[in-house]
Amino acid sequence: MDAYRLGNEIELDDLDLDTAVEEAVTIVEWGAGLVEHVAEHRLEVILARPDVDGPDQTRMVKVRGVGARWATDAAQRELATLGF
Repeated sequence: MDAYRLGNEIELDDLDLDTAVEEAVTIVEWGAGLVEHVAEHRLEVILARPDVDGPDQTRMVKVRGVGARWATDAAQRELATLGF
């Protein structure tokens, strides 16, 4: 789901993203500040690029586990195996 053009939480609620959150994977692009309440346990993927111009425009990827599901040692090891 691309949340870029959503203006407020009412428009987000109309999409019913939270109806199947326990049974499905939901990916939301441009959702920061708008969709955090949809799932208590989630992975946030942050993509960033350097602010400098030049030939090296390497993007950085950061994955952050949010919620008790990702607070366990096993979950942290799982993220570490992915390189995060």
